[in-house]
Order: sequence, then structure tokens, then C-alpha cells
Amino acid sequence: MKTFIVLLVVLHLLWVGSEVIKNERTQQMYNAAMKQRQKIGLPKQTLDNQLCKQANDWARYMASINRMVHGGGEQVIAKGYKTPQAAIDAWMRSSGHRRWILSNKSHCGFGFAKSKSGRHYYVGVFKNK
Repeated sequence: MKTFIVLLVVLHLLWVGSEVIKNERTQQMYNAAMKQRQKIGLPKQTLDNQLCKQANDWARYMASINRMVHGGGEQVIAKGYKTPQAAIDAWMRSSGHRRWILSNKSHCGFGFAKSKSGRHYYVGVFKNK
């Protein structure tokens, strides 16, 4: 019975992770970031389920408290932009944020959440795996 419960938990986590990548806004952010990398000849980063989950969880947290807060580590955050493209464009205009989009990290994840007031929150997470 214990093995069956563990199997169900693992399957649920795998399912949740795959749904994160299928999120339209997450995919739009990834596509916009990879276009920026392609412009200067950098390779694509791998869109990672675990990092997308981390980014989505942090975006949801910020939306729940209705303010931006850095979670530390290798992440970028934004709020208020109407589209994923606008968030990526804003990060590209900032040297510190652009450095993450164009970093040598092999994997990335993106997340989005909307607060009760309607404000959009975006997160990008980058890591070598």
C-alpha cells in the first residue's frame, strides 16, 4: 500500500510538471527569451519542469501578497506587464536582468500568476543541471 501511495505522488508530480511547461504564458516567455539568445548566437536553454514549477510557485506567492519580492538565487522577477513578451523586453532593457536571460546556464524555467487585483507577476529561474 505504501508503495502504491508513493507511486501516485510521483505520477502526480510528473503530471503537474508537464502541465507547467504546457502553460501558454510560460511557453511564450521561453520563446521570447530564446529569440533574444538566438539573436547573438547563444544556444537555447532547456525549459525545465522543476524550474518552471519553482518559477510558477514564486509568481503565485508574489501575486498572493500583491508585491514583488526576490526569492534569492538565480531568478528574475517582474510585475505589471500585460504580456510575457513585454516582461522579457523589460528584462532585456536592464543589464542585470539581461545577464540572466543571456547567461551560460543550461536550464531555465518561467512562471506567471495574476493577483486578485489583476496585476501580472512574472518569474524566470536559471540553473546549470
